[in-house]
Amino acid sequence: MSDAEPRIEYVEARRVLLDALDAMRAHLDALVLVGAQAVYLRTQDRLAGYQAFTTDADVVLDPARLGPIPPLGQAMEGAGFTLTGEPGIWEARFSRPGVEDEIVVPVDLIVPEQLATRAGRRSARLPGAHGKATARKIAGLEGAVVDNDRSASATTTVLGYLARLFRTPASPGTQLAVTALRGTLPEATVTAIITGYTQDLLGQLDAR
Repeated sequence: MSDAEPRIEYVEARRVLLDALDAMRAHLDALVLVGAQAVYLRTQDRLAGYQAFTTDADVVLDPARLGPIPPLGQAMEGAGFTLTGEPGIWEARFSRPGVEDEIVVPVDLIVPEQLATRAGRRSARLPGAHGKATARKIAGLEGAVVDNDRSASATTTVLGYLARLFRTPASPGTQLAVTALRGTLPEATVTAIITGYTQDLLGQLDAR
């Protein structure tokens, strides 16, 4: 961990996330932040000086809790986001003084597969005027929205992946993180954070 100023990409990713949430503020009851940004919010008080090393944002939607107005697609476009060629992947593009290249920050709007309509292979096809391609459906995130039989099987599968990929320093997911952060964080720090978080989470779930 370092006290150095975080890279501008990480700062802008957080700002863009806040812009997206502000654009969708009428639907906040239907939104759940997931991914690295969510992990950072859960761990920032425990890991002093830690920054979220992510340049995107992932937001899960519960279609049953969405209000009709404003339509999500219109809200995102009105806030300056552009829908890419992939369902649910929105981008904010802008320039900053001192940064040579254009900064691109994706925001993914996701509906857990078990909560989405069956129609559409990738598109979540939200109800009403929210748009067919505004969000995409992904398996495995049901537990972020609801904790019952609809999410049980997906949650069990995901926890199995978590244990296999991140439980030990030698696990493939842990080693992938070590490689991605090489030169930014010491290997021992990366493995301690990942395995500690994974073991703590799985231990608390096993104790229930």
